[in-house]
Amino acid sequence: AKEKGKAIALERLRHMPKGERGDGKPALRRKLGNWAYRSLLEKVKILARREGIEVVEVSPAYTSVIGALKYAPQHLLDKDRAAALVIARRALGFEEKMPKHYERLLGDGEFLGYAIAYWEEKVEELRARKREEKNKWKGNAVRKDLEKAKKSLHLLRESVGGEPVGATYQVAPSQETADRWKEPVRENGWQVAYAALAEPLLGGSFRDLSPLRPVLVLGEWERPARRLAPDLVQGRDYQHYRGEPGG
Repeated sequence: AKEKGKAIALERLRHMPKGERGDGKPALRRKLGNWAYRSLLEKVKILARREGIEVVEVSPAYTSVIGALKYAPQHLLDKDRAAALVIARRALGFEEKMPKHYERLLGDGEFLGYAIAYWEEKVEELRARKREEKNKWKGNAVRKDLEKAKKSLHLLRESVGGEPVGATYQVAPSQETADRWKEPVRENGWQVAYAALAEPLLGGSFRDLSPLRPVLVLGEWERPARRLAPDLVQGRDYQHYRGEPGG
């Protein structure tokens, strides 16, 4: 930073989540437990002041999500470098707009129908695993995954303004709901996008985010979805997700 005459951008984090026993990630917990994040940040700030280097702290909100959805597939970066790019852009004062094809998909009843169906099946699968798991700590890990899946499902259901009916999901047949499809989802947009795009198209593996590239550039979601869950793409009718009166 000193040689280039650049500032240092940091997230304004109060604490670094270190996990808890039973989350299924003991190695990561040990690594994070030995990492004094706050102390490291303070040392960076002190050294920067000594060298006359500006330190810019920015909000950490959705940096990882935006990086994973927007810049990782666009520039073929891993999710950590993509998040760092978002932090740097935020420090420079740039705002992150939702890519146009993502916005279109967040207003596409067929795509959201697929994403909701994916999470419905995921929730049922995790419920079954939770019932069958006898190991306490492994059961806790499954429970946490189930909570995350239910949260994603709830978020997507709210985004289309409908209510769950039995084992399926029906969009409320009102004009207000129909009008939602005319404009992209704005409220909690990045959260909704992550719930709809990340796992339903990547299958929970975020090491390789390149499958999102055709979605980002062309809006083509069927190919990665068909590769991941062919039965959901080919075997269901999503007309009732479109928010059309009487649907």
